[in-house]
Amino acid sequence: MNSKLISAGRFLVAVVVLALGVFGYVCFERTLVVWWWPVAVSAFVVLLSVPLFYNRWQWLTGTSGSVNLLCHVYVVGLVCYSFLLGGNSLLADSSSAHDEEGLVLKKETATKTIVNRSGRRYRYTRRVTHYYYLTVRFADGTCKKIPVPLSTYNRSREDKPCIFVMQKGFFGFRVVKSAKTP
Repeated sequence: MNSKLISAGRFLVAVVVLALGVFGYVCFERTLVVWWWPVAVSAFVVLLSVPLFYNRWQWLTGTSGSVNLLCHVYVVGLVCYSFLLGGNSLLADSSSAHDEEGLVLKKETATKTIVNRSGRRYRYTRRVTHYYYLTVRFADGTCKKIPVPLSTYNRSREDKPCIFVMQKGFFGFRVVKSAKTP
């Protein structure tokens, strides 16, 4: 019974940490920040906490030494990354909302096909999903690839301005809340 509980705990920690990593990336897509800033902050927190906590992961890994160190780097790094970007995005100051104009540099479309299997050899397409992105340069020189809805994508043109609603995040990074159609 004890080994099943430990295995369930390991699985739960892995799923939660992976979900936090995905949440951090989704928040990163909407945040105007250079990619290495949140990574550097997370690495700094990991380096500060390694001497204190890396031995405590033995319950999760079942071993000691370098595996505990890798587990600590992975878990603490992703948790710090997602809390930094998620806190900045979710706790953004709504009173600081303002319109900001950006120049559309490029329009991109990503298509994903979801395929199901039925039996050993037969595969069938369940659905096709489209994702729309605008690469935008703002007045301060910041360039960002921003996901937008289809209506904004259809009405925007390359080398033409587009208006975005921005808010100041909790940690000072600007967050794109929505895109207005031009």
